[in-house]
Amino acid sequence: MESINHYINTYTPAERELANELAERLNDHGALAQWLKYARNVPHTFLRGTLNRVCAMPDYKITTTKVRLFVSIIENHLRYGNGHPRD
Repeated sequence: MESINHYINTYTPAERELANELAERLNDHGALAQWLKYARNVPHTFLRGTLNRVCAMPDYKITTTKVRLFVSIIENHLRYGNGHPRD
């Protein structure tokens, strides 16, 4: 248990808060390590904006899950930055 606490404590309170917000709103607490990674490596305004857009989308417009859509957008941002090649 101590090693888990040490791992979590390497993140700032803002990063932990944002990761918990992502887990809550996407209803995916099992991916907390991934949410922490995003909170550390992606601008928080971009994460929250993307989260708001994804959560506001009606389910019938999403061909997969909201979690997968969110992850896809964030991974593309990490891979290509703001200049996604499909833009």
